[in-house]
Amino acid sequence: MKQISCWLKANKLPLDTDKTNYVIFRPREKKYNYAIQIKIDNQLLKQKDSIKYLGLHIDSHLTWKPHIEHITKKIKRYIGIISKIKYFVSL
Repeated sequence: MKQISCWLKANKLPLDTDKTNYVIFRPREKKYNYAIQIKIDNQLLKQKDSIKYLGLHIDSHLTWKPHIEHITKKIKRYIGIISKIKYFVSL
């Protein structure tokens, strides 16, 4: 992590440790009983079960479930809007 921190500083790239998270990818069948703490410049990063990366929601098992749930919520909202305006707008 020191090398990453040095590289970021050398290239004048700030790292917002409040928004920086990490995920440990593992098979669903394997138990995970390790306490891993990652620090950059004495700032502890948060471990998450799922993250959003480049518009995709990725979980620790590399399944599509969190992404599908997110898209489903968006679609439900727009279906409700379309069903309400169908009486006022022609085809």
